[in-house]
Amino acid sequence: MRAVLARLRTEFLRAPNKLGLSPFALTFKWFSNSGRHFFLQLAMAPLLLSGLAAWSVALIDPYDLRPWGANVRLKENIDPQYISQRLIDHVAKGGYTHVLIGGSTVMRVTPEMIHRIYGSNARAFNISFPGIRPADLMTILGRLKISKSLERIIIAIDATMLARDGHHRQGFPVRYYDPKWHDFARDFDWTSVSDALRLLLRGVIQRPTRATGKPMSSRAAFMLELRKLNTIGRTLLDMNPTINCADIPITQEISRAISIMFESNGTKVDLIFPPYYLAQYSSLAAKVKFYLDFESRYYFANLLELRRCLILSASYNNMVKVHGFDDEQEIVSDPSNYRDPGHIMKSGVYEKILRKTAAGTNILTTESWTDYEARLIRRVMDFEVALDGSPATRSRQSAPRRDRTQLD
Repeated sequence: MRAVLARLRTEFLRAPNKLGLSPFALTFKWFSNSGRHFFLQLAMAPLLLSGLAAWSVALIDPYDLRPWGANVRLKENIDPQYISQRLIDHVAKGGYTHVLIGGSTVMRVTPEMIHRIYGSNARAFNISFPGIRPADLMTILGRLKISKSLERIIIAIDATMLARDGHHRQGFPVRYYDPKWHDFARDFDWTSVSDALRLLLRGVIQRPTRATGKPMSSRAAFMLELRKLNTIGRTLLDMNPTINCADIPITQEISRAISIMFESNGTKVDLIFPPYYLAQYSSLAAKVKFYLDFESRYYFANLLELRRCLILSASYNNMVKVHGFDDEQEIVSDPSNYRDPGHIMKSGVYEKILRKTAAGTNILTTESWTDYEARLIRRVMDFEVALDGSPATRSRQSAPRRDRTQLD
């Protein structure tokens, strides 16, 4: 069926009609005969062109949403934030064995990195984009459940998973994955038109490649400002969380969804907590504006509560392992590893995280969490940003107390 439709797509641009003209040539001829209907034709032009474009998208199906979907090919080293949200169904149907899901903290992970860790037979895809929210994650998992080839799903858990409003990230194409019978071109927009034409004419979807950038350690002004924020933020941190497990639906939903959707396939699931630079937590506490529905001084405490609740939920599910990397001092205390305090930029660091995840190390459990959390709090409160870009700590201030140090 796909071969037949591919042939139809190939012939579409030159398919003759009764007048011996291609569809585009026929359209041009119709408009050239302007006569007395010129203004009517002019008014109808946008409608006709939009209809033609919509049908082209539905026929070519650049994102593999339909049974006759295109054989999707992406430009090498493409940045996943520009395309991965549109290709979830393609990943589910495309024979992928290893899928990484996450936010901006893991966008720089490439399929090649996953191949090096999990073997050359691993067919990998990175579904990551900035600001991924719980509703986005649940939609992605819901679409991936049809896959018969998935061996491992790695989910990076960031602070955006604390969102509790049930909304998708702005720009997430939820319409793609909630089809209506009358919405034959639900993926129609000018981006999809462009991608359809590129697939038709060039055989590959193009997007900007992953940016390289410079480590924050090389930006003196940035490091100076970070040092100030870190110093101020330590005095503002409030380690008493404003939420509990009942307030964070994703902590229960994700474990339940994994059991229902992937247990029969034997798919293994790893939840990883991407390691931030140690100044991340206190520097955010010093910022007035914040993107979640609580004050920034509670960011660290609430993030720890999210992690605690996920570990508790995973303890009842043998399919799920939780991994933390905040004990990796050579990562979290070295600013040359980071583009900014929340985003790793070195591929070697990502590969180390993936390697430890694959080996089943750095696992967090209900038994190990209390000590792990206490160590992280102490390191954050003892950390001093060095202006020369090297790691530095201090020990003049003791860690604040948390009301909850034990798992429920």
